[in-house]
Amino acid sequence: MARRLKPATWPWLFAHEARLMWRTAGGAHLVLVLGFCAVAMLLAHLVGWALMRHLDLEAMLRTRSTIVVWSGAILLLFILSMAFGLAVSAIFSRGDMDLLLSSPVPIRGIYTVRAISVALGSIALFSLLLLPIANMAAVLGRWRSLAGYPVLLSVGLLCAALAFAGTLGLARALGARRARVAAQVLGAVAGAFVVLASQFFNLMPKYTQDAVARWIKSDASAAWLGPNSLLTWPVRAFFGDPLPAVAMLALGFGGFALTMHLTAGSFASAAQESAVAASPRWRPGARRRGFRSGLARIVIAKELILIARDPMLIAKALLQVLYLVPMLMILVRRGDLAQVLAASLVVMASSVAGTFAWLTVSGEEVPDLLQSSPISRERMRWLKVCAALLPVGVLIVPFLAWYAWLSLRVFAIVAVFAAAGVASAAVIQVWTGKPSATRDLKARGRQNVLMNFVELFCSLGWAAACFLAISGYYRYIPAGVALGVAGPGAAWLVRQWRDRNELSAGA
Repeated sequence: MARRLKPATWPWLFAHEARLMWRTAGGAHLVLVLGFCAVAMLLAHLVGWALMRHLDLEAMLRTRSTIVVWSGAILLLFILSMAFGLAVSAIFSRGDMDLLLSSPVPIRGIYTVRAISVALGSIALFSLLLLPIANMAAVLGRWRSLAGYPVLLSVGLLCAALAFAGTLGLARALGARRARVAAQVLGAVAGAFVVLASQFFNLMPKYTQDAVARWIKSDASAAWLGPNSLLTWPVRAFFGDPLPAVAMLALGFGGFALTMHLTAGSFASAAQESAVAASPRWRPGARRRGFRSGLARIVIAKELILIARDPMLIAKALLQVLYLVPMLMILVRRGDLAQVLAASLVVMASSVAGTFAWLTVSGEEVPDLLQSSPISRERMRWLKVCAALLPVGVLIVPFLAWYAWLSLRVFAIVAVFAAAGVASAAVIQVWTGKPSATRDLKARGRQNVLMNFVELFCSLGWAAACFLAISGYYRYIPAGVALGVAGPGAAWLVRQWRDRNELSAGA
């Protein structure tokens, strides 16, 4: 499509951005992506039909306005979180700004089109869930609900404006290199805040919980959580309430236009600075490192240094750790939930281990150099994975210490199955990983979709076995263990098949 349009025009830039978004979303698997979207839309329309047949918004606001306010806040935080991640990529990670800035294309046009693509990308997933509700409401005669289309777009534009303003402000204050990490962490915290905040009430003392409950039921909370609160306007606007809809459209489109006007120069400066900051520079005063002896020591130290030097990868990989914080808080207060939380700990530990193992095995940036060294590929991969598992061990030590204090029996069970899950994730990466010369975690999802699912079900198997062992259902443990062992087994079969193909190709 972009080839048929006149270059340097807005439609041409939009077509270019749409093509990049399609490739990122998995455009290479056209049938799979379209099939998934079709099934998701069908199910969402069926759910929307069921909901809108009986939904009375005003009655729900009178009785459950607090739930409506919190639901709207959760949605906005998730959209803002996605917008931050996309904004960071648009400013720092695309690698095409030098070419675009040297072209006769106005920088404001590039910036605006890129920001609009971020807005659309941040609401794309939620559009599959929310817009069918608006469609079904219109089918049932509530035509005002079609305002959900421009209102959702205005929310995306507002979140994109906030994400770009925040990221560019961080770039000016901290520099491009630090701003990339800070913006990623800020977006992650925005998304994880919902999970973390969900446990605040449970962790409060009993008298504080009673006081909060009384305040929610009192007239003092009506201005914030009542049916006529301004915080209910995003939901009212989505269903076509005129005044809230006009206000949301003005806020979204106006805030976006104002941000584009004020920050276009900062966008160009940050993009140019990121290109310079991306290249490593040697400082005259930097301390020289001496060579170390011992293969294992050298490889492990090298991998740990590479991980520590790329804080953005740490920020992306450890987003999952933020969701472990509520688990630790609950463990401190509720020892009776040890079974469920132990299973969750096994899943999280396996997931983080798989991510770091992929970074060291498949994210190797100089695979040709390592293949030409007088060291077997298998031994090199195992040493690299050992380095990857060290940070995972540090992360789960506090949880294991708590379980040891709670019960030695529970500690032994959790330690065994967490180790099994972590080891399985590492084995899968060692046996199926393929050097991709990139440490971008997005490449992991596109590289081997099948083995990613195998790794997921493997971790779920070990988690189920852990839960059954703690609960005392010993007769069912072999089923979970079998599912956990099936992951490395499938990886071994893939490895044998790949080795045979390489031998036949070499012959």
